[in-house]
Amino acid sequence: MCYGFVEEIRKIPLLRIFIPFIIGIIIQTKFSFNFKTIFIFFIPVLVLFFLTAYFYSRKFITITGLIISIFFLSFGIAYTSVFSSKDNINLSDYKGGYIVAEILEMPKERLRNVSFTVRMLAINSDKNWLEAEGKILLYLEKNEKSLSLKPGDKIIFTPDFSEIKNNGNPEEFDLKQYLTYNLILSSDFLSSDEWQKIDSDLPIRTKQKFLRFRDQLIEILKDVGLNNDELAVASALTLGYKDKINESLKRSYSSSGAMHILAVSGLHVGIIYGIIVFLLSLFKLNNLKLVKFIIVVSSVWFYALLAGGSPSITRAALMISVFSLGETISKHSNSINSLLLAAFIILLIKPFTLFDLGFQFSFVAVLGILLFYTRIYELFSIRNKILDKIWSLTAVSIAAQLATFPLGLYYFNQFSNYFLITNYCLIPLATIAIWLTLAVFVFYVLGFGTITIGKILAFIVKLMNNVVVGIESLPFSVTKDVFIDEIKLALIYLILLSFFIFFFLSKEYRHLVWLIVFLIIYNIVGLVEQHSLNRQKHIVVYNIDRSTAINLIDGRRNVMFANLSGLKKTNVEKIAKNFWMSKGVQNEKYINLDSGLPSMLGNIINAGEDIFYKNKFIGFYDKRIFVLDKDFLFDSKNTSRIAVDYIIISDNPDIDFEKLQNRFEFEMLVIDSSNSLDNINKWVAMNKKFGFKLHIVPIQGAFVI
Repeated sequence: MCYGFVEEIRKIPLLRIFIPFIIGIIIQTKFSFNFKTIFIFFIPVLVLFFLTAYFYSRKFITITGLIISIFFLSFGIAYTSVFSSKDNINLSDYKGGYIVAEILEMPKERLRNVSFTVRMLAINSDKNWLEAEGKILLYLEKNEKSLSLKPGDKIIFTPDFSEIKNNGNPEEFDLKQYLTYNLILSSDFLSSDEWQKIDSDLPIRTKQKFLRFRDQLIEILKDVGLNNDELAVASALTLGYKDKINESLKRSYSSSGAMHILAVSGLHVGIIYGIIVFLLSLFKLNNLKLVKFIIVVSSVWFYALLAGGSPSITRAALMISVFSLGETISKHSNSINSLLLAAFIILLIKPFTLFDLGFQFSFVAVLGILLFYTRIYELFSIRNKILDKIWSLTAVSIAAQLATFPLGLYYFNQFSNYFLITNYCLIPLATIAIWLTLAVFVFYVLGFGTITIGKILAFIVKLMNNVVVGIESLPFSVTKDVFIDEIKLALIYLILLSFFIFFFLSKEYRHLVWLIVFLIIYNIVGLVEQHSLNRQKHIVVYNIDRSTAINLIDGRRNVMFANLSGLKKTNVEKIAKNFWMSKGVQNEKYINLDSGLPSMLGNIINAGEDIFYKNKFIGFYDKRIFVLDKDFLFDSKNTSRIAVDYIIISDNPDIDFEKLQNRFEFEMLVIDSSNSLDNINKWVAMNKKFGFKLHIVPIQGAFVI
């Protein structure tokens, strides 16, 4: 391997620890090894690690490095196992009694309810109060009482927990996994008379105090004239509170490539750091480096806690702390080592942060800037200071985008084509907005000038909003509906890594060969995928509340049978879109299943070469499906049996299972989500006598073959 590349790697010793550690977290998350298995494997590795450290010799440096990697991989598995054991409590069977809990965050307003994450403090069991741990997701009836709750408040309620379940639709957002990663055990809905705020002598924790203080600062922004979208964006931009931003504006920021402006992270911490350093430069503190370090680090962490302490802002605060420490003791630490150390500490505090999107995007963006920025910037030498600043901003934007665009395609299936224009416009405006917000708070305390500054701030934020809406409206502003899976994601990053090594580190053709090999593999994977998609056949009965939605996919043809009078197409598309993208289909054709329509009484509807429909019978190649709804009547005179593969029970029909058995020959009954829970329970009880094979969509999730 080339000298330059080896030397660069040697400058980053934390790679030997960090990469095996995160692989260990991923392995344990995916396979959930039990503690006994981990213990049997980990103890010998631990002994081997200590023996290696004791008898270390440079002669065996390769073996030593391998043992260190195995140790930290094992440590990642074991540590994640211990940490996730907190999540093993099942509260869904707990009925009656009382629970005392602490509000952890500001209320999140929804259309009909308010959601909170709460921390259990005590639980009443058999008339005894016991200490309890674990987080719960509560939905409270929306009214003045629930909206008045603040972080740190204590409430008492009678629980009726329900197990957190996904709808089971293919490629749908995995809510259960998301809540598991956040160590949320269960959920409950409470009406106003089922909970009560209580007085408590227990102290309010530091984080909740900061969240309350943040709420007071948001009230100050209201007082100086900010409202609606300007208030929502200013609160997100400066204080990390994003819950008030409407979906339309969020979409505009996302489509224009400006979502990172609203997510408080390294950019915002960097601006705050710059402001503090600038203010300190007004005083002669050159001989008081320790005092300067304490002021800078304290201020940065104060801001990080004030902005909610998200993984991205915590990572930035840790990095700046490490950087400032190096400056204080006159040692320049490697920036990538500082980044890895910050990430490692965050993952030690909470391993599941690895799967937090904010953490991933923030970490990868900074890594991209550290790797690519200087090398891109040095491609051109510009003497004009203004043009040089513009080129510097361009280089930073390109570096961050190079590193994060694969994640954007993987998670959001889109790429913002005008991200450079967005950054040119918004980063200066965001910097001005943060300065103005700090000025508002300072002058508010002093008692003058805040209204004028507030008007200027509102104008700047409104200008930001208009810019992103304008960029979104430009032709070809965003490339949408791009689907890549984990294999393609990994290959794209291998291509980027090979590109970086060859063009910026080694210039050796062996690394160019690797770049070409990964490009060829990527294209082969794409060709195999296209061939598979052209031959695919799928039947899906979606789990959509109170609706029937049957999806047939034949190659690139996409046909949806649905009761369209009670179902909005937008609801179907919201749930099915990711699945359609993964299967390479988008242009869906709808066929209405509602009774009484002329199309139901006419001839066969051809929806494709091998898809037809008539009178609630659906044919798909060799599969036959019958939709049995409330309008179906059993004809006692007709004794012949109809052979079908699947009967889909829809819209709460009155079913006689004996007549059903006499009238149809079928493989399975599929009970869809348009049926009431009472009817489903009745049919399950009836089926004990007949033993039909059942798939209950609202309970078991979508039916997919």
